[in-house]
Order: sequence, then C-alpha cells, then structure tokens
Amino acid sequence: MSFYTSLTGLQAATTELSVTSNNIANAGTSGFKRADANFGDIYASTPLQKAGSIAGSGVALKGITQQHTQGNIEFSTNSLDLAITGDGYFKLKTSDGAELFTRNGGFMLDDQNRMVNSAGQALQILPVDSINNANFEAETSGLTVQRSTVGEFTPTTEINLGLNLPSSAVPITEAFSADKPETYHKTTSFTTYGANGKAQLATIYYVKTAGPTDAVPYAKWQTYVTVDGVAVKSALTQSAGAGNDPQFINKFGEILTQKELDVLSVSPPAGRNGSDYLITAGTTYRKFSLDNLQTAIPSANAAVTTAIPTASTFQDGLNLTNSSTGVNFADLGAGAGKFTNAKLQNMFQVQVDGSQWKSISLPRLMTLSHLSFSVGAVNTAGAGGPGKLGDQVLSGKQIATELTNELNRTFGDDKDFTTSVLDAGSELILKRYAPPETALQSANDFIAIPLKGAGSIFEDTNAELGGLSLISGGADNNNRTMDGWQMAAAITNYIRHVDAKKAQFADVTVQYDEQNQGFTFHQGSLLRPAPDKFILGAFGADAAGAAKVSAMFGGIATGVKDTGIDDGTGLTYKTINGSKQLLQNTRGNGTENALSDRHSGLKVDYAGGKFTFSAGTTGDTSAISVRATETTVSAANADTVNVAAYTDGGQKAAALFGLSADTAKTRSANNDNQVTSAVTSLVENLPTVRGQESTAAKLTGNAMGVDTEQAFNVTAANQSITAVIDGITSTVTLSLGQYNIDTFTTELQTQINRMADANGRTVNNITVGFDAAKTALTVTGATTSGKSFIQMLGSQDWGLTDVPVAFGTSSTYARIDSDQRAGSNLYVSQDTKTGLWNESVDKADFDAGDIPYWTPIFLDRGEITFDTSGALVSPQAKYNLESTAATGTTIQLAYTGSTQYNSAFAAISQSQNGKPEGDLNGISIGDDGLIVASYSNGSQKSLGKVVIANFNSASGLKQLGDSSFTASAESGAARLGEAGAAGFGTIRAGSTERSNVDLTNELVDLISAQRNFQANAKAIETNSAMTSAIINIRG
Repeated sequence: MSFYTSLTGLQAATTELSVTSNNIANAGTSGFKRADANFGDIYASTPLQKAGSIAGSGVALKGITQQHTQGNIEFSTNSLDLAITGDGYFKLKTSDGAELFTRNGGFMLDDQNRMVNSAGQALQILPVDSINNANFEAETSGLTVQRSTVGEFTPTTEINLGLNLPSSAVPITEAFSADKPETYHKTTSFTTYGANGKAQLATIYYVKTAGPTDAVPYAKWQTYVTVDGVAVKSALTQSAGAGNDPQFINKFGEILTQKELDVLSVSPPAGRNGSDYLITAGTTYRKFSLDNLQTAIPSANAAVTTAIPTASTFQDGLNLTNSSTGVNFADLGAGAGKFTNAKLQNMFQVQVDGSQWKSISLPRLMTLSHLSFSVGAVNTAGAGGPGKLGDQVLSGKQIATELTNELNRTFGDDKDFTTSVLDAGSELILKRYAPPETALQSANDFIAIPLKGAGSIFEDTNAELGGLSLISGGADNNNRTMDGWQMAAAITNYIRHVDAKKAQFADVTVQYDEQNQGFTFHQGSLLRPAPDKFILGAFGADAAGAAKVSAMFGGIATGVKDTGIDDGTGLTYKTINGSKQLLQNTRGNGTENALSDRHSGLKVDYAGGKFTFSAGTTGDTSAISVRATETTVSAANADTVNVAAYTDGGQKAAALFGLSADTAKTRSANNDNQVTSAVTSLVENLPTVRGQESTAAKLTGNAMGVDTEQAFNVTAANQSITAVIDGITSTVTLSLGQYNIDTFTTELQTQINRMADANGRTVNNITVGFDAAKTALTVTGATTSGKSFIQMLGSQDWGLTDVPVAFGTSSTYARIDSDQRAGSNLYVSQDTKTGLWNESVDKADFDAGDIPYWTPIFLDRGEITFDTSGALVSPQAKYNLESTAATGTTIQLAYTGSTQYNSAFAAISQSQNGKPEGDLNGISIGDDGLIVASYSNGSQKSLGKVVIANFNSASGLKQLGDSSFTASAESGAARLGEAGAAGFGTIRAGSTERSNVDLTNELVDLISAQRNFQANAKAIETNSAMTSAIINIRG
C-alpha cells in the first residue's frame, strides 16, 4: 500500500506544479485570477478496526479554485479600456447570445462601431433616462457608437457683433453695390448654418450715411447683408429697450417700454387712469420711426394773438401803432364829452380752460392805480381833479402788464365788494381827527358817504373814477360789484368832489392796499399839518343795516353818526408813515369764483403791435378765448362776430387790442377772432398741438410740532408765516385761536391767497393740504410751469423751518411725423404667429377715430445709430433679417457693445449659435459607467451605462478561458447594478486590471511542489528497496 500512497503524493505534487505553472504563465494576463489546488488525505477503515492502528492511504485532489481578489490597475492609452475597482464583472455577450463575465476590460470599436473585446464579445450596457440614471427595467444590449451625428445640426438664428466703426469715416452718397468697394466702408464675414445644416457664408457691409449735426446729433450707418451672395433685407423692427423690451410712443413723443406700461396700467400716476397706459394688441397702427422723432421742446400755453389794429378801427386816440409811443389815458379824458372811464368798462370777455366768460374792465388805466400815484393839484375852488396818471404815456407793454394783473384778479379767488347785500340808506362814516384826537376839529371833518340809494357814490355821475359795473338789473345805484381799488376810488371821488364838505377832504385820497388787504388814507399837507387820524364807521337805517355795512368793511364800528372819538375803537389802524394810514383786514364781502372759474398764471404780452393772451396751463387741454363785449350774444349763433352789437367798451377793445371787426368771420375759424380751443378729442394720438400739461410747485413741510389729532392753538408766537409764491413775498398772519387740522389748513390757505405785491400782482388758487402719513403741511401752487415757486418759513409748530424750496416742472413734448411712401401714409400690423411686423400703404382696419394711446415705434431697416460720444443709440436689441429664402430660417442680428470711436474698424466681439453635423471626437466613460460620445460640432450624447454584475459566490463561477467566466449553480445568477452602488465597484476608464498572481508566492509554491514530488519519489524508491530486500531474504 505504501507504493500506492506515494503514487497519490506524486500525483498531487504534479497537480500543484501544474496549477502553479498556470498561474505563473498568466501573470501578465489582464483580468486573470490565480488558482489554488486544494487537497485532502485518504483514510480507509472499517468499523471493527482500531482507530489508532490505521495508517492513511495517501492524498486526493479536492478541487482547483480561483482567487477573485483585486488585481493592480494599469493605465493605458485606449479610452475604451476599463477596469473595475471593487467587486463585480463586466457583462459580455457572444455572437451566439451566450452571456459571459470578465474582469478583463480591454475593449475596442469593431468595424460595425460596436464596443467589443478582442474575442468579439460585446460589452453589455443599459439605456439611461434624461438625468442619466440606468433603466434596469430594460434588457441589456451591446453598445453601438455612431461615427457622426444624424439630424443633430442647429441652424443659425442669432448673431451678435460688437464692432467699432470709425467716427472719421466720410459718409458715402453713392448707391450701394456689393460689387463696388467704393460704395461701402467695411465688411464682416462669418459662416452660418441653414435649415438643412449646410454651411453658408454671410457678409455684412457697413456704409456711413450721415454724420452728426447741430440739428441731428447722431451718426448713421446703413448695413446690407448677403448670404452666399444673395441679398437679405432687414425686417421691420420695433425699437426696444434693455432686455429686448418693445418700446411704444404716445403723441407727446414719450417713449416707454411694454414692461413700464404694464406697471403704469396697474399703478398709474396721480391724476391719470390705468387705461391711459394700456397697449392695444392686434390692431393696425400708423407707422412711426424713431428717426423721425424731433427734438423735445417745452409744452406751450394756449394763446391767442390779436391783429394789429387798422386805421379804420382807431377811436379817441387809442393807437399803439404808426410809431406811437403809447396812450395817455389822462389826456384822452381831459375834455368834456370825450374819453371816460365808462368806455373802459366791460371792454372784452375772456374764457379760460372751459370757464365761464368773464368781463374785463380797465378803468385803472385812467384812474388811481398801482402803476403810478400822484395827488393832483387842488385849486382854491376845490375843483381840482383826483389823483390820476398825469401825463404818463402807457406803452403796449405797460398796458399788457395791467391786463395780466386784471386777468389774474378776475380769475382768482379774491372776493369783490358788493352793495347788493346792503339796505337802502346804508352809509359809510368817515371822520378825521386832528391831534390830540379828542374831538373833530370842525363839523366839516365828518362825512356820511351814501352806499346805496339815491345819490350814492356809485351813481354814474358820482363814480367816474370807479368804472363800476352792474351785477343785476335795477337802478345803477343799487347793485354794484367792485374790487377794493374801485371802492377806494369811488370814496375818494365822493369826498373830494361831490360831498358839500369836500373842501375839508381835498387833500385826502383813499386807496386799497392789495398787499396788506386794507384801505389806506393818504393825507396831503395843503390844508393843515399831518398827521390826522381817520376813522371809518358804519351806519344804517337800523342796527341790522349798520351791521351789513360793518361786515362789508371788515368789522368797523356800527350805529353811530355823531362826532365821538370812540367811533373807531377796536379797529386795526396802522400808521405807515406821516401821511399814510392803513385800516387792515378789510376784504371784499362778495362771493368767490367757482372752482371751475379759478385760473392762475394768465399772461398778456405785447410785441409788434399785437397782444398775446396766454392761458396759465400748458398742453393740448389748455384753452383761451377772447372776444370784444357785445350787448347780447345769441346762444344759437355764439360763434359769429356781431360788430353792430359791440358795447362802447367793446368798440374800444377792437381799437386798442385789435379784436376782430370782421363780420364775415366766425370766432373759431380764424386766429384773428382769438379762439384757441382745447384738444379734447378722444382720439389720443392725433398730432399734438401744444404738448402736455406742466406741473405746479408742491411744497411739503416737515412733521408738524403739534399733535394734529388734537385741537391746537395759534398764538402770537407762531401766527406769522413768511411765504414767497411765484415771486410775491408776504408775511401772512393767522388769526389767533383754537384749530383742528382742517380749520387750520383752511385758514392758512385763505391767508396765502390774500397775498399781493405793490405792483398789483396777486396770489390766487393756492391749495393747502395735510399729508397724514408725514403729519406735514402741503402747499400746492396754481401756476403750472418751471417758474412755479413756493417757499415757506414759519414756526416749527407748523413744520415750516428749513423746508426746501419747491419748484414746478415745465413739461416737454417732441413731434413725430408718420412714415410715408410715395406721399401715402404707411401702416403696420403684427403677424400673430411669427411676431413679425408688416408695413403697407393699405390701412386695413385702421380707424382714425379710434387711435390707441400708445403706438409701437420702429427703427429704420438695417440702420445703426450712434450719439456724439460714440455710444450705440439703436438698435439696442436684436432684430430680424428676412433670411428665410436664403437660409430657411429667420436670423436675429444684434450689435450689442458696438461703438463709434475715432479709431480703426475692429471686431470687438462676435458670437452666434448654429452648428453642422459632427464627427465623433471621442468617447468618455465615467466612474459610474456613463458612456458619453463627443462630436466635432460640440454636441454630446449619453449612450448608456456600463452595468456591473456580481454574484453570491464568485468562487462558484465557471472559468471559460480568456479570463472569462460563466455563471453556475454554485455562483448563483448574476445581479446587475450601477458602478459605485453598494456591493458594486467603480469603473476607471483608460485602465485595465492586471492579474492577481504574486510571482514570489508562486515560485515558493513551485519549490514546495518540487520537494513534495522528490519526497514521494524517494518514498517509492525506499519501498522498492525494502521489497527487494524481502525478496532476497527468500532467496
């Protein structure tokens, strides 16, 4: 048996030598896994044998197993070579469909562009979704890589060029021709790709057509485009702002983008409606081009200009033409039966911004006024005339100044004095006291001045100074309306020339001080030394009647007609100087103008023999009309001039101001008839006439120092406020007492609107409000222009310390003419499908009676515009080329970043989209097994993911050669997973895995196997020798 035992040993040693030799032989085979030979002893026995007496029977081979440990990674130059670091195997499929597994990742593309190993076995992958996750519900398949893309080209649709065009280039006037280099300055060329992916050469030619001028401060360049030699026109392009936001224009030349209009339609400015900013889509517009937009100019006031009077219209010396230096109204009235104040009454009528017609009288031109003050000489008979303008010649400009003041008074918020509220027998008592003011010097120092009834101071025969007007029917001495100066003139005339005691008052003149809102008494030195004291008192038929007179004159003492000194006690008298005394706070008792009849900033100018009447507002909605006064104006025929019906004053107006005397004309048909109507049409985009309304100054104070939610007091410490309104300066004094915020703003508004200056200018229609959020006062002016000015200084209680000055804003507008072709207007409409604009002389559904408020504005086709600094003005955004015929697509072209400097032509930047079909540039495989193919056109394509197979028992795999294995019952079925997932290794591209054979260990194993073989051979030899010895013993 020992022979056989040694023979099994020889066989085992031989097997181990074979396994070791195989390992050594495959030490350089990629993915090879070394094998180990496993042996077991042979032990034969029977149940009756004693265990300790049985020798073994040798050795037997139990099996040869692969060691699936990680081999070293070796880098290669082939990007398709793959190595797995960690657990797992590549899945392969043979041509006959058999599935194999390997760690040998040496792959290549075969002649069919399949990824295979050297044996032609295809690497198996799984498809991926849009985020490159493997789809494990799909079957694995081999990888086929396209050598070039199919249908993956991108046509060129966008081009952006940043250029510098030389500002020194001289404009070319010759017609452009691509074949004539002298007809253009520069070109740029680049490759584009059409709708079929074909490469095409696009060329842009640049022609400077105009340099900047004073009138048009822009440089113009025209561009021409060809594609493969075919001319391509620029499409009609709407002007756009940043971000390609389309721009729209209104009739005032204001340009806003669509986004800006969308915001304003939801949150419009104060005084405007959101509908004013809506864009009307899908309609036909009249075409406007940005190049036609004129320079902005200030918005104009509505104004009418009279004609130069002809010789046939001159009356009573009213002549400002023929080298005349002016008119001396005092001379005109020097003779009996000649010119009178009555002829300056109701001369003409004015209507402003839809107000009622207001009659204008100018008796101030002949009587005491702010223009001049001179006390006339008084003769011993006491027949001297009142203070007049003397020999002063009033020029057209001086008369225009008086007209300006009179218009603003007439349309202001001041109250007139009116006698209509008085009872018959009402009298004003005037007394003068000489020092020591204990009694009248004589009975003649007392005058009862009749205000209503027979013999009143307002009868025509007694009121030559006043030029007063009736306010209702009845006797002319019953119902009169007048302003302060007319009242003062009538009183002066009566006390100096009518009353029996006139000799005692021949040196006294009564005037109305508009600035201080009171009557002044001027005392001359002809009769006795100054100063005396003047007292006004009120008298009536009864106490109620006296009270009405008192109220008319600011609260003077009532019910007295004696000579007592106390008649004036309690009134506010102020000595201005030795010969002038002021009774303050005496304001008219009539009614104020209705709000619709209050207008400020009216102005009259004189130039070239013509008077120009201007409304106080600017823009198309302002209006003003002037007409000579007629005795009656037929409502049915109000537009027809009726010279025969002119009043005496109307005739003088025609003579002095050149108001129409042509009966063949209507007032509205010709400017000679002095009518400028508001543009009130609902058609908003009719060409503007005067622009838009300017804004008034609005002053907002600081937070008030009093609690505005509670009652507060006006005291002597805070009642004075200094105000400057449009150049008129005054310190207003608030009435003492307790107020809430509403009564306080009303009081302040009232006092501000009483302001006036020594030149007769008055403050009117100022609005005082309260900003609750800021707890601050607001003061809004009435004149709307950049000259509107408000400055306030007062107590911190009112928040009026260190308040910034407020200015109004003069609006501007820019005219724009619509585009034309051969004398016909052009119209545009937008294709709802393509968004492109089409232009035509056919107005289609354009309705001149329903024009949208905002209209798109366009650029000239292919034109580039720069300002004088070299900055790009237009186009600010990309625009379309009509390139469909040439390329099959619409190309959008932009010149973002382009300049025009005094340097050479240069391409600063160039970018475009579009690409052709691409050839395979390379394949990249990620650590997660994702395979991406890259092509020469820049496109990349995810082809799938290399999956890794793993087994429950890798040692159970059946080796097939070529470092390949197949699954067996011992290994279990393959489990597939993504590289890097739990239980699966990662993939390293451009690498292979070397065998896991350790040559040192294998050599040691080889020596050990050799020794085993020698020992077993020696055992046999020994057994043989023993056997021979035994045989020899028998011999």
